[in-house]
Amino acid sequence: MTTIPTSATSPLPVPRREPSSAPITVGGGIDPVKLIMRNLWLLAGAGIAGAFIGAAAHFGLLFVYPVYQPKAVFECNSPVDNPYRPTGAGSVSTQEELQTFMQTQVRIMTSDEVLERVARSPRLAAEAPNWIKWYLNSDGTTDQNAVFKELQDEIRARTVPQTRLIELSFGWKKSQDAAGVVQLVMNEYMDLVRAQGDNEFKDQTAALSKNIKDLEDEIGRLKTRRAGIIRDKSIDSSDPRLNETTMRLEGLGRERLILMGQKRDTETRISIREEQLNDQGGAGAIQIPEEIKSRVSVNPQILNIEQSIALYESELDGLRRKGMTPDNRVFKRTQSTLEAYRQKLEQTKQELEEREFRAELELLRTQLRSVESQLDTVDNERKELLTRQTELTQTLSELNDIDDRIKQSDFQASQAREKLKELNAITAMPTANRIQVRTPTIRPPREPIFPRLIFLVPAGGILCLGLVGGIVVLREVVDQRIKSPSDVTMLNRTTLLGWVADASEDPSQPAVVETAFRDRPKGVIAENFRQLRSSLAKRIEPAGRKTILVAGCMPSSGTTSVVSNLALCFASAGKSVLVIDANLRRPALHKVFGVQDRPGLGEILAGEATLSAAAKPLDDAPGLSVVWAGEKEKRVYEALATDAMGKVLQEARGKYDIVLVDCSPAVVAGDANAIAARADASILVARAFSDKRGMVNRIKNELLEARGEFLGVVVDGVKHAAGGYLRGNIKAAHEYHNDPSKPAA
Repeated sequence: MTTIPTSATSPLPVPRREPSSAPITVGGGIDPVKLIMRNLWLLAGAGIAGAFIGAAAHFGLLFVYPVYQPKAVFECNSPVDNPYRPTGAGSVSTQEELQTFMQTQVRIMTSDEVLERVARSPRLAAEAPNWIKWYLNSDGTTDQNAVFKELQDEIRARTVPQTRLIELSFGWKKSQDAAGVVQLVMNEYMDLVRAQGDNEFKDQTAALSKNIKDLEDEIGRLKTRRAGIIRDKSIDSSDPRLNETTMRLEGLGRERLILMGQKRDTETRISIREEQLNDQGGAGAIQIPEEIKSRVSVNPQILNIEQSIALYESELDGLRRKGMTPDNRVFKRTQSTLEAYRQKLEQTKQELEEREFRAELELLRTQLRSVESQLDTVDNERKELLTRQTELTQTLSELNDIDDRIKQSDFQASQAREKLKELNAITAMPTANRIQVRTPTIRPPREPIFPRLIFLVPAGGILCLGLVGGIVVLREVVDQRIKSPSDVTMLNRTTLLGWVADASEDPSQPAVVETAFRDRPKGVIAENFRQLRSSLAKRIEPAGRKTILVAGCMPSSGTTSVVSNLALCFASAGKSVLVIDANLRRPALHKVFGVQDRPGLGEILAGEATLSAAAKPLDDAPGLSVVWAGEKEKRVYEALATDAMGKVLQEARGKYDIVLVDCSPAVVAGDANAIAARADASILVARAFSDKRGMVNRIKNELLEARGEFLGVVVDGVKHAAGGYLRGNIKAAHEYHNDPSKPAA
């Protein structure tokens, strides 16, 4: 016997998907369309049954306890009918006021005051004899408290939208008694309204009369005060002193502006002279302005000296003409006298210019003091006039204010007299009351308001439909089974690879589901496997994955049929396919393909056979080979978790394009996890209407933890009972493949 080494060459590295830390969602959402279609007849039956129940309830209630509801109708008049009715401090429109008034009347109609009057009314027994019997004491007297409470519960009042009407109603099984109760409530309410209306007009009349008297008293007080002011201050509203004072103030203002200009001009000139006085040259001379020099130059003293200088200069010229030299005694004396006069001229000019400069500066200072004195006089006079003007203005303003108040009070008193006159006229009118009764006599109604066939029939249908619908939804929520492919997509981190219809759904009716692809190539199941093949090819071929584990959840999941049909599908596409039956507990592929005449997987794992010897090519499926589970005594379950299994898969992936491995259901054995750790990828098969979402999710998470990539879930045995458009899709697919007379879309 050949012994298989304990260590085998490892398969090609396959990327591993790390499990996500996201929370696992066990339950999926509810598809309302599918749910309705799946339970369409049940819901329709519930609606029809509910309609019959509603009709039966109508006739039963009509016989047992009908409700008649007579109504009293009132119309509310606009407040314009009484323009002097107080409307409160706020400013509201007529429509808003009317709505507020109507709501107030609704409350009054059902108020305790009105209902207590009805409960105590001696006419109640005559108006509603049958109704009052329910509230009689043992001694034959009426239990007024019970009547009052019943009226509180049953009397209804409401405003009619978009109208000025108010409806008062009462419901009971006897129309005559109900009409009598409404009549009594209406009468008591109208008596209360009339009493309140009379009191209201009286209050308004008294208020207007008091207002007129208060205004007349106020006018008298104002006139007395005005006379006292005129007497005490010797002034009246036409006093001319205010105008005189105002004109004098204006003149003083102009005079002050002139004086201020003179002051600024004088101060400027003084400032210039003081700067000239202080700005002396190196010899201490004052900087004399040219205008002063000009005035000094015509001074008589200067002119006399200049005349003497001219005389001596002429005399000196004469001496020169006579031939006298500067050494001559007469010439020297004349020249000396001329120099003395010249020095005197300069000295005299300087003294006169300085004296003139200082005199002008002092004159300017004197002028400044004079202007300032005049300004002080003007300011003092203006201050006195302003004080007088203020007193006159205040007094006259007070008098004018008193005159205005007298006029206003007189006008208000006149208006109040007019209102009082009009109010007296309104009080005498028959329409003074804002509430008018539109139904003076309440007639017993002929038709009850309850029950109504038009309401009870749909209500019964809706009630039953809602009850049954709730049960259906509750059952859907509680039922955790996989019912349709969409349930798989709602599981967290789960890919739907494809789905396979139940054999009963396929119109081609395959005799053997495990070979439906070969036996009925135009059937719906065959087309489902073609779609599944395309989905798988897109995931495994780019990554070079060849060894694929196909694991089921439960023994009834249909793993064997998925493996066999998928193998036939790949083989028909020109692929070399190997099917390995690794379900050592309950193998079935040998029955499907008839391959018991040679060694199986058990013998290979035991080292008693090779893969080449065990793989049997099928004559009726070119490209497809099968390795069955082997003899029973050779099927060692633990061998699936050894390196020997890994070596078998490694050898198979080198010889075949696709290797499909069938194994025991994941719920009853751990073989799937052992093989998934050695295969390139894994697929999980879930049976519709059998496997539960929580179980599928748990097994999927276990396969995600394995070394091989988890590709996704295949839903097997899908039925149109899952809802949606499955039935129509199956029919359309079958007709498209099998009825060439119909045109292609």
